Amino acid sequence: MPRERGTTRGQLMNSSANADDRSIGSLISGLLQDIRLLVGQEIDLAKRELSDKVSAVSRSAVSIVVGAVLAIGGLFVLMAALVLILDLFMPAWVAAFVLALALLAIGGIILFLGVQKLRTMKYVPERTVKTVEEGVQRVKERVT
Repeated sequence: MPRERGTTRGQLMNSSANADDRSIGSLISGLLQDIRLLVGQEIDLAKRELSDKVSAVSRSAVSIVVGAVLAIGGLFVLMAALVLILDLFMPAWVAAFVLALALLAIGGIILFLGVQKLRTMKYVPERTVKTVEEGVQRVKERVT
């Protein structure tokens, strides 16, 4: 086998191995950078998505509290006023009982709607799960 100028066969093999090592090393380095970037983006997405979910839960909780407070406050004020009016037509105890049932029903409906809204919410960060699955698929495709 003819020699190239000043290059021995061992030197040629070493330089070829170094080129392979550099390309494999740069591939691994690039893959690790991509994975770090992907993980960082997924964490950011999960934070945003969970923040949105917490905001929605907070709004529902406020709805429940406001509904309860209004129902209780309304119960006292309306019962007092309407009992006085109905006392002109029926015994006071009957008027108080009828009004109490009506106001409790209204408050119960408001509370029920708030609870239903909480039950129908999905708490899993769906976009994050989807993008993580896509990222895993992309990594698998690059590795194979």
